[in-house]
Amino acid sequence: MSRGITQQRSCPAGFVRRPALAVLLWLAPVAAAAPAITRVELVTVTDTTAVLTWETSEPAEAVVRYGTQSDRLDRTASPGGPPGRYHCCEITGLQPGTQYSFLCQSGAAEAGAGPREPGRFTTLVPPPGRELFSFATMTDLHVGQQRTARLVLHGKVISEGVRWREADIPLWQLAVGASIDEINARHPAFTVIKGDITEGLSAEEFPAARDLLGRLKAPYFVVRGNHDPLNPFLRTFGLPQSWYGFDREGMHFVVLDTEPLAEAGDPALDRELTWLAKDLMEHKGQWTFVFVHRPVEPKLARRSGEPFSEELLRMSEGLLGRLYGSAATRTIDKATGHAPNVSEASARRLAELLRRHGRIAGVFAGHLHRNYVGYWPQETGNLPYVETASTKEYPCGYAITRVFSGGYMHNYYTPRDPRCLEWSAMTRDAYAKIGLQSKAGSLAERGFVVRFDRLRLAPTTRRRADGIRSRE
Repeated sequence: MSRGITQQRSCPAGFVRRPALAVLLWLAPVAAAAPAITRVELVTVTDTTAVLTWETSEPAEAVVRYGTQSDRLDRTASPGGPPGRYHCCEITGLQPGTQYSFLCQSGAAEAGAGPREPGRFTTLVPPPGRELFSFATMTDLHVGQQRTARLVLHGKVISEGVRWREADIPLWQLAVGASIDEINARHPAFTVIKGDITEGLSAEEFPAARDLLGRLKAPYFVVRGNHDPLNPFLRTFGLPQSWYGFDREGMHFVVLDTEPLAEAGDPALDRELTWLAKDLMEHKGQWTFVFVHRPVEPKLARRSGEPFSEELLRMSEGLLGRLYGSAATRTIDKATGHAPNVSEASARRLAELLRRHGRIAGVFAGHLHRNYVGYWPQETGNLPYVETASTKEYPCGYAITRVFSGGYMHNYYTPRDPRCLEWSAMTRDAYAKIGLQSKAGSLAERGFVVRFDRLRLAPTTRRRADGIRSRE
């Protein structure tokens, strides 16, 4: 109960021998226990902002106390809105390249790096030059899907998955709609949707997706995913082919279809790569951003070791294979990014074109539903291959990329809508049950800076990318 509210209850018989104490205890207000704070997460950090999320065991007010000294958290930020269980707060007005300490507070409870222990972050330093514009990306909307995180191996249901509790609101509409609202509020020049726009099960999904994306106030561009049948995709979005390019303030952007790269011998591959070679030649002097659905480098390796949950999953691979057959091994390899998503020969042909151009800013993908930054040093040096997590499920979000004349800053956001935060928690729990807890990626993979003057696409054996600067 709340402070100041007296709870009515009968007086125990033993109290009659101590009337004064009995009256005091009987009339004393019942103090409410502080709500427990869990899952404090630093979602992203830019040069002037930071976004934090956390959960409480019961609905509570929310505030973040922060400052440049851990023992003097003299500034506050609040998410606003009524008390709730799922909290998201964006701190603004920070200084670039500065370390801050913080505590999330709900009621009398505080948490940062631990209970009552401040967490820390350092804001990014923008790339050199003038800021030109920003663009947004979403991926893996799966319009039409009714249940997520369902896993079936060799005919046996390993996970039933989850669906949103309100039957009239499909899961994809909940999370994608909230992301669209926030993208509109951030005013990017355009948005790129990086594939799997639909679930690919019915003819009604593309019109529903077009209506949903029509809520975007700025122009949007679409990438075909493996769930998107080609002909309905082209008809719905009025495209003559599934690869094309466009320009914005001196920068060039290329949209590719990675389905022809998925299997060796696809006749569309030669047509696509011939077009790409010509397009890149015509934009030789421009920094170029490439958008795909499937990640193109054949082997992915995290910079700082694999998350324990995925290590454990792969350690169990042999046992799962014996129990559920070779399908289990293939599923685990695909889910953890260890199986190639495109033909290696086709990927090398694409990499050669990117390397020859020399001014590729980054390759932006989806498909594996995670935030991740990878490299293919043997082919393209320290060129970043950037994946972002699915918009429709944990961690439920979108990315904003701010483009400067000397580089770009990339940040992933989770929408602040309370229902979307609840859905993100539900799907996080669903994936944890099948051993995939790392879809959110590290903070360094959710927010980083790339400087054009530090990008080197020449082949190298180095695994780290000097062009990436990030802060944990």
